[in-house]
Amino acid sequence: AEELLSESSVLLRAAAAADPTVVDRSPFVRVTTGGATVLVSSEALRPFVEAFPVAAATPLPAVPPERWEWRTRRTWALLAGVGLGAAGFLGGQDDAAASSGWGALRPGAGLRFFAGLRLAPVSALTLVVELDLLLIAGAQLGGESTPPSEPSGFFPPGSFGADANTPTMGGAGTFLMRFYPRGQKFFFGAGARIGAQRFSGSVNVGFGGAPDFRDLTGRFVVIQPGAEVGFELQLVDIGVRFHVGIPESNTRAGFYTLMLNLGVRLAGGDL
Repeated sequence: AEELLSESSVLLRAAAAADPTVVDRSPFVRVTTGGATVLVSSEALRPFVEAFPVAAATPLPAVPPERWEWRTRRTWALLAGVGLGAAGFLGGQDDAAASSGWGALRPGAGLRFFAGLRLAPVSALTLVVELDLLLIAGAQLGGESTPPSEPSGFFPPGSFGADANTPTMGGAGTFLMRFYPRGQKFFFGAGARIGAQRFSGSVNVGFGGAPDFRDLTGRFVVIQPGAEVGFELQLVDIGVRFHVGIPESNTRAGFYTLMLNLGVRLAGGDL
């Protein structure tokens, strides 16, 4: 329509240049060529409509669907994926007066499996909810970074620290808000991961005689605020996410992760 309007404007201006009286004789030409605005009644336009009936108009060429430019907005998506990166522990603290245990210890390898739901109430904002399983191996443990080995407290905090390669496993739920500047594919977001982390290992409790190894387990609550940046593509989400735990008295929930996450879209809906 804009192209046709432009062509008709050029044609009418050429006609007015060739015969200036056309502007006086035709209000339509006068308005189109930039003359004074006039109110034209439907009766005044009738001769023009009869001279150029809609049925005689040249049909516009059809545009095939493959040339259509769609800008759909995904309202929801179900994803599953994997994350790989580094994970380590903070020293933690025994009580409010201790502050020396907040330092980060040497990280190990972290492997994360997750499934999530992505909801987009508006084009520039997405809400993400994920459930995951996190495995950590090779991370250094400290005397204040692990929970007591038994509820009775017979084994003090840090009993697992005797084995620097004690693996841990945990699960959590992650809640994120992603923002898309100007509706682009790039996003940045912030949120929190809340769950639990479980330790398993063994410790020698023998005294002066034959070794006496006992299997130990322990668990603490995980509270990890975090942030991420990445891209939302047609079928996958790619992002780097950083979480850091909050050392909490008695639960020692402090550890950190830096993960590259890849989520594959399994299903979804668009507007």
